[in-house]
Amino acid sequence: MDASSYVYSSEIFPTSIRAQGAGFSVSGLFCFSLIYTMCAPVAFNNIGWKYYLIFIIVPLFGAAFMYTCYPETKGLALEEIAAKFGDEVAVDLSHLSPEERARLDKTLANADIMELEHKA
Repeated sequence: MDASSYVYSSEIFPTSIRAQGAGFSVSGLFCFSLIYTMCAPVAFNNIGWKYYLIFIIVPLFGAAFMYTCYPETKGLALEEIAAKFGDEVAVDLSHLSPEERARLDKTLANADIMELEHKA
């Protein structure tokens, strides 16, 4: 789940505040890592191996929370991700069927080829 501090936070924030959002997310990761490691010597002295349960239970709750509350962004265009987070999107491709999207991709690819031929 540590990677989500880097990857997911860079996807969900708008470009204007992306650096601040990613920095806040990563600083949260390091703050909690610091808390875990500073408590470790005292916890191991008092409760022994049971302190490892924190490293099992907390990530399980985090994973369940991420699975239920965070929208899936795999394979989506940036515009589609923006729409999932409530941003207004100029061109919305999310309503297209896979066949329509493939047709649009082919049309755009042909347009790119024609443009390159025209420049040559």
